[in-house]
Amino acid sequence: MLAGLGSYGLLDNNEGLYAAIASAMAQGGGWIVPQVAGLPYPDKPPLLYWLVALSLRAFGNGEWAVRLVPALAGLATVLVTGLATARAAGRDAGLRAAVVLGTSAGVVVIGRTLVFDMLFTLCLAVALLAWQAWRSGASRRWLRLGYAALALAVLAKGLVALVLAGLIVGAFALWERRRGEPLRLGVDAWGIALFAVIAVPWHAVAALEQPGFAWFYIVNEQLLRFLGLRQPDDYYAGAWWYYLPRFWAMAFPWIVVAPLLVARQCSVATGGERSSLPRDETFARFCVVWVLVVVGFYTLSRAKANYYVVQALPAAATLIALRLPLLWERANERRRGLAVVAGAATAIALAAAAWYLHRAEPGIGPVPDAWRPMQIACLVAAGLAVIATAGFATRSEALIIGGFALMSAPLVAGAAWAIVHDQPGLSARDAVRYVDLHYPGRPVGLFQRFSDHSALAYYLGKRLVLYDHRSADLAFARMQHARSPWLRQAADIELRGGPPAIFVDVRDLSAADPVLGSRYTATRTFGTLVLYVQRPALQVARLRAQGPP
Repeated sequence: MLAGLGSYGLLDNNEGLYAAIASAMAQGGGWIVPQVAGLPYPDKPPLLYWLVALSLRAFGNGEWAVRLVPALAGLATVLVTGLATARAAGRDAGLRAAVVLGTSAGVVVIGRTLVFDMLFTLCLAVALLAWQAWRSGASRRWLRLGYAALALAVLAKGLVALVLAGLIVGAFALWERRRGEPLRLGVDAWGIALFAVIAVPWHAVAALEQPGFAWFYIVNEQLLRFLGLRQPDDYYAGAWWYYLPRFWAMAFPWIVVAPLLVARQCSVATGGERSSLPRDETFARFCVVWVLVVVGFYTLSRAKANYYVVQALPAAATLIALRLPLLWERANERRRGLAVVAGAATAIALAAAAWYLHRAEPGIGPVPDAWRPMQIACLVAAGLAVIATAGFATRSEALIIGGFALMSAPLVAGAAWAIVHDQPGLSARDAVRYVDLHYPGRPVGLFQRFSDHSALAYYLGKRLVLYDHRSADLAFARMQHARSPWLRQAADIELRGGPPAIFVDVRDLSAADPVLGSRYTATRTFGTLVLYVQRPALQVARLRAQGPP
């Protein structure tokens, strides 16, 4: 989780944007209403920004310090899940849950990426697991811990924390009531007061400090986003099955054995097999509700993102860990054969992916330079799948857990290597290093496409001037008619003189803006970014006399 966090630049769009906001906080501004490029950005709550800003102050600017916060949140989520599972089902089950979650691809990838969801997953998991501990007989201190964690979840991601927690707790309580248990939702006056003390002040102060904040943040960004009515409309949509392959990828490689565990558990429930599972299955039922509610909620939402369902992984890892002993208990030959087939199919699929990457022609795919490391990664993962298959055949706990636990490591390493190879197309770091070498300390412009190249805001800081911005990320600032010394129209270059260099992501600047095209000429390309520098004054005069080129 921690290895190589700073080995590649911050990725454009989300990582660069959020790091720029946190960097502005670390430099002393915008701790209440987050800001980017000197403009208010109230789209998201501030907890992640606060923590990253503290990390930057402690360790200095750098990708490692930026990504340290989500990485530690991922490790903490693994620890919390393991401890909660151990408390409910025993030490061995807790260790297995920690191994399963800590080696799931989704946790490793999202935990190494500066987005809100790993921190939100941690806070939500603590809130839900504390509530479940209270419900199973622990003191009310656990319940109040849950309220505090839920307040932090609201500050990490927004009001969606209340919706998810309420749906999970309510659905599970109703399920248990049908089984004869009393309806216990955990309403606690001290817990509610603790929640209010943590979650309310920031919302109140931000609403007072920034006109229009309450409507934009609560209504537009959360309610209307869920309904697909948010303005501007810049989010992804998808079919009802959108999250099925994504959840499969998030839970890889352990998702491979999930169908077998479900089938074997059905056999155990009907008395066909004996099992060493804990007698109290309440915790397992709670995890089932957790997974179904999270995946179902985001499926119903009109706004989708690939990584949202990472919040279901702690519960999914616990369910798999509770059932894993079924894979090496005595079973009939047919079921053992199914396990061997599943492992072999995984190995064959990974080997086929390596062959495809080997045979792919240059120019096909988003990161052709990364094919070789990804090819090696797929082959190593295929070998580990063979080891796990041998574990199925011999009923070896060590081979099964070892093979699957290590399988995501080469794939994550290959993906990181791929990003390093294709860094100019994914991050603005190399472009800014080039500008720093040739134009140290001087302002630099970005033409129109801020959303696609927001890492420039982090690496350049207040040196970045936005020309004719069309970014959905700055929609609130545009609605409020905010002014910033780093926000300009292209025509201002004629009046005030522009910066020495401008980045655009169109090849022909003259077609996009004749004024800029007459004053700047392309010199260097970094992925989709093209660096334009000022033409000599005599050349500009000749172009004006001849008309736009």
